[in-house]
Amino acid sequence: MKKNTDTYIIDIPKPCHENWNTMTPDDKGRFCAQCSKTVIDFTRMSDHQIVRLLENSDSKICGHVTTGQLNREISSGELVFQSTFSPLPYLLSGLLLLSLPSCNFTQKQVTEPEQPHLILGQIVRQPEDAETHNTIKGTVVDSLTSELLPNMKLRLFDDTTIIVSTYTDIDGNFNMNLPATTNESLRLVILSPYNEYEEKTIHINTATDLPWNKSIYLTSHPVTLEGDVIYIKQSKGKRKE
Repeated sequence: MKKNTDTYIIDIPKPCHENWNTMTPDDKGRFCAQCSKTVIDFTRMSDHQIVRLLENSDSKICGHVTTGQLNREISSGELVFQSTFSPLPYLLSGLLLLSLPSCNFTQKQVTEPEQPHLILGQIVRQPEDAETHNTIKGTVVDSLTSELLPNMKLRLFDDTTIIVSTYTDIDGNFNMNLPATTNESLRLVILSPYNEYEEKTIHINTATDLPWNKSIYLTSHPVTLEGDVIYIKQSKGKRKE
């Protein structure tokens, strides 16, 4: 018996609302005309086949999966059993049945299993131990209004070298995976694309602060205007006695 111990967990964070039944069938699943790509049918695949597909793919995968295939350990190995077949027990069982008196056997009714809920969407995979210490993530927020800030630029410095650069998404979230080797002291710099907010620097110690997941509050610059200045001069009239 041989088994590969690598395990994975898959998820679809943002399910797609396209109709699977209206898509055009192909050899791997069905073709979605809306996004011009093949949606792979995971529902007919074993865990071993799923992991082989994920490990051999270098691009984003859209899948048609059951809820039972999500957020659980999926093994990349298959168990292989070897056994020696002996017909003697089966021959003895047959002779025993022939020697028994006639009996009425009642066939047990088999209940159809409940149809699993199906989901369409982009597959996200990670090894079981992907929640490692090499992760820096969080949310960027306006300190005055608590508004979530998208499109904020984040740069992670190792000394004077930028090792990771990213932007916040539409909900103000960001996620950085660190390289395997870095210095202990890093600097996270948050920049506003149009200079609406003050630049902010956060020092992170990789030995004590990781995994790092916090909200970052930015302070907006005072609103200013530039342009030609016009004014009206008001003269004081003579006061009548």
